[in-house]
Amino acid sequence: MSTSATQEKTIDEPGTTVAQQHETKIALEGKVIAITGANRGIGLGVAQSCLDNGAQVVYSIDYAEPGEEFTQAQERWKGKLKVIQADVTKEATVTAAVDRIVEQEGALHGMVVNAGRTNHKAALDFTEEEIHALFNINLFGAFYCARAAARAFIKLDIKGAVVFTASMASYRPNKRVPSAPYGASKAGVRNMTHTLAMEWAKYGIRVNSVSPGLVETAMTYWVPQQPDWEQQLKYYGGMPRLAQIQELGGAYVYLLSDAASYTTSIDIPVNGVIGKRTDVSGIALLDRAPESEGIDLKQVRLYRQGRLREQMIKYGVDAVILSDPVNIRYATGTRNMQVFSMRNAPSRYLILTAQRSILFEFTGCSHLADGYETVDEVRAAKTASFVAAGPKIEQREKAWAEEMASLIDQIIDKPKSEIVVGLERLNANTAIQLRDTGLQIVDAQRPVEMARAIKSPEEVKCVIASLRATEVAVGKLREAIRPGLTENELCAGSRTNPWFQETASYRIQPNDLIALDTDVVGCHGYYSDFSRTFHAGPDPPTEKQKELYRVTHNMGILKPGMTFREYADQAWDIPAKYYKNRYYLSAHGCGLTGEYPYLYHHGDFPDAGYDGIIEPGMVICVESYIGEDGGVEGVKLEQQVLVTETGIQLLSEFPFESLLLD
Repeated sequence: MSTSATQEKTIDEPGTTVAQQHETKIALEGKVIAITGANRGIGLGVAQSCLDNGAQVVYSIDYAEPGEEFTQAQERWKGKLKVIQADVTKEATVTAAVDRIVEQEGALHGMVVNAGRTNHKAALDFTEEEIHALFNINLFGAFYCARAAARAFIKLDIKGAVVFTASMASYRPNKRVPSAPYGASKAGVRNMTHTLAMEWAKYGIRVNSVSPGLVETAMTYWVPQQPDWEQQLKYYGGMPRLAQIQELGGAYVYLLSDAASYTTSIDIPVNGVIGKRTDVSGIALLDRAPESEGIDLKQVRLYRQGRLREQMIKYGVDAVILSDPVNIRYATGTRNMQVFSMRNAPSRYLILTAQRSILFEFTGCSHLADGYETVDEVRAAKTASFVAAGPKIEQREKAWAEEMASLIDQIIDKPKSEIVVGLERLNANTAIQLRDTGLQIVDAQRPVEMARAIKSPEEVKCVIASLRATEVAVGKLREAIRPGLTENELCAGSRTNPWFQETASYRIQPNDLIALDTDVVGCHGYYSDFSRTFHAGPDPPTEKQKELYRVTHNMGILKPGMTFREYADQAWDIPAKYYKNRYYLSAHGCGLTGEYPYLYHHGDFPDAGYDGIIEPGMVICVESYIGEDGGVEGVKLEQQVLVTETGIQLLSEFPFESLLLD
């Protein structure tokens, strides 16, 4: 069959695409399959999978000489595994190879376009010859092979299948081993898959692709040898290993089989989800992350409300009026317009007593509390802010206070003058007006913070779900770091000394340190709080940068039963040259936000510190900032841990920067 001969059947005379009988078995009995680049590696693995699933014969079209592995496979599949030597970057030689297969076998049913090459280096380092070499085989050669196969299918009136080998590199770059030309060539393959599938559907030809991830081949020998490979796997998620070549074959076999007769224009990623969390595609889905599966949120809500009531009893508080939206969420699980309600308090508030939980919801929002077992009643809130009341603010505040006092007096069986009410985050005059009704007014912060400090096991699951989702986001940010990007584009930046600087239009320079503190309120409203410092490259970090990274606080002293003072006494003494720019805390509690307790540095404890006990169930963030006074760079690191009955459990798993640890 020559190229010109295939053109005798024009595109105006397509074969029918209506199948007479639908095949349900995934098998390749009687099929002739051609695979480019099948003398070794992935191609040879796919060839053996095809033969294992009944293929009549498989041809390898390859420029290289067969090796020992191929010869051994031929011994196993006597007469069924053949090779034709051809340069796939030349359309004429590919066409000749296809003609030879058809001449010898009388048919061709499937073409796996697998031949390819890789070359990893920075984009500016590629030579023109290297770029052409990648595109010639990965993209142009792939096109020639697909076209030669399609012409044969049309000539033979066979509804054949073309399966390209693409790559996960077509979805995202790899900072450690970059290759812009390789990724672009493979992205072109996936685009070509869709275009050819559309064009050739009229002939019943199906065109699909498979995107392997990290597969154990000669090209990936270096991957598991990285010193932080185990940490990478923890961050990446998915199956913590490289794939075996044989594990890819099933995807190819399916796409080549008649069971896939209505499957075209798709790409199948075979990557064990390594490096791509397909389960967390956006903020709207964070609560559906796999770490969230099995969490009993009803139990979380009931525990939190019960714990708050316990602390109210402990500190002699009969009722609390909560207007802080985070505290309302802690006590009930409900949420609504958090930033707005913080600025316009009281506009949404909760009365909680030992007997009742009454939520005053913003106008038109009462439905948001439907189904919450932690809310006994929902009423319309009265916004007592200047924005809402203008010059009538004092009358509005007085009316608000009288309504609250009357309701509390009805609920609590005590003389009004003996009722103790805890308040937080209210206008000063609302508190004054409430006190003037005859109630005893105290600060609600103590019982609320003491309640929030101890987490239930279900709460800890929420914390972990929030951390895992945040780690995915930080991983994407880490991959995006490159010189020339602004801090605002990246949302982290090099102005790392002193700490507490907002992002700006500063452009990241080569070899900058890039620091971030997540401070994310994520899944289920729980705080994900860890800090990392990265190196922008392209050169190795300096010894000075490594020194800053290594001088970090040791969280090993944390243990249950330790007092806050004991922690401060045993804490690491920050060297004098870094002391002025120290972080304001050594550690702090963490829950729905940053919480009680604050654990201070030894030098700050006499003035700022207070005593207490580190208890099991506390989630603590241990922080360290190291930056010399007057210096240019600093390093921020932070880990989130759970205090257990016997010690601590590390919750944050995002790896440290291996280049800065060497």
